[in-house]
Amino acid sequence: MLMSDHHGDLLMTCLRPLAHSIYRLIFPAKTVGLDNYRRLPADQPLIVVANHPGHHDPILLISRIDRNLHFLAKTELLDGHFGWFFSRLGLVRVNRDKHGSGLEQAKRYLMDGHIIALFPEGTIKFKTVNQLLPFKHGAIKLANATGAPILPVAIIGRPRPFWFRRCRICFGQAYHPNDQLDIDQETTRLQEKILELMKANGVGNAEIIPGKPAQNPGKEPPKQV
Repeated sequence: MLMSDHHGDLLMTCLRPLAHSIYRLIFPAKTVGLDNYRRLPADQPLIVVANHPGHHDPILLISRIDRNLHFLAKTELLDGHFGWFFSRLGLVRVNRDKHGSGLEQAKRYLMDGHIIALFPEGTIKFKTVNQLLPFKHGAIKLANATGAPILPVAIIGRPRPFWFRRCRICFGQAYHPNDQLDIDQETTRLQEKILELMKANGVGNAEIIPGKPAQNPGKEPPKQV
């Protein structure tokens, strides 16, 4: 088990009841397909992958999932003003200027039976809430390396206080990558699954922004091909 896991799990365990009660009361959102998560074994490793329309996205997932999540988090977040708090949540540090950063720690969490959660767009910038930026390959790399299934989630809209119809969290069916496809094809397949979830839940104008993901998506738009 990871050395930091105890403290991270303890703080996340304390945060989850607050997210499931107070947060959900103040920022209500409709949940769709949660049984796709609930029917999974409670002790198996899992990779939760969602689109990233807004800053509330991590706590939206925490407020719906009854296990502790270990998010991939940018270095700037962990070194910022509230780094003392975020560093105790069991987050996986990712240096977005360094290729493959954080994947080894994420693999160790999965091998210990935990949940890794990530947003493969890497940012909420350079798009509208109904658009998807090109996905980075991390989720597929982790699934191929550990055998953990991927649970796709579509987050639709951004929550507002006491406005129930403002936001939806839609869970798809967990799946394993197809070992007959290369990593680019599998990443595209994952992106299309989340796009389909968005469209199936009322976002008719959902679309994928073409191109390749930037090395640091928070600083630069997708690379045009």
